[in-house]
Amino acid sequence: FPTRRSSDLVIALVLHEAAHIAKSQFNTQKIVSNQEEMNVLNAVEDVRVDNHNMGYLPRIRDFYKALIEWEKEHKTDPAKIPIEHKVLCDLIRLGTGFYNDTFTDPKVSKIIDDNDLNSKLGNIKNWLDRIEYSGFTDNDNKEVKTRIKEMTDIIFGKSKRTPMPPPPTGEEGEGTPATPASGDSVSNGQERSEEHTS
Repeated sequence: FPTRRSSDLVIALVLHEAAHIAKSQFNTQKIVSNQEEMNVLNAVEDVRVDNHNMGYLPRIRDFYKALIEWEKEHKTDPAKIPIEHKVLCDLIRLGTGFYNDTFTDPKVSKIIDDNDLNSKLGNIKNWLDRIEYSGFTDNDNKEVKTRIKEMTDIIFGKSKRTPMPPPPTGEEGEGTPATPASGDSVSNGQERSEEHTS
């Protein structure tokens, strides 16, 4: 039988992913060009959807806290995690109000503070909120793309980038969206599956 804690973990993960499905409604191919930029966008979206969830369902914070505690117990030794990933994880924790659950790595804090990354993440989040409510324009695409690239260059440096993986292929149910009936819409279909990797 599932324990209370395992149920809390499942609830946190389901609500988090459901919020991505409901709120992450844009074509990532127009705003990210490589995997590192995708990682930055994913961090911004995690903050955005988790804050939405916590505003809508205040008790969800307890479920997220249970997930954070589980991650601390079961994740990789922090010394083995690349500093870029620590920066993104800390930005997510800071952006969602889990200030006491960040890595205690002074190098990570220095990168975040010296480059004002919390504000940069907040600015991208605000652009995505605006886009969600008013729709994407070409200018919005450029703004978000420019801001994500800037943040990516700070976190990952300006070194060679990892290409995005190819879109999923296969039969319906194997990673491809169903073909909508006439008049139906698909909320980003294939783009959605590429957008969120955590």
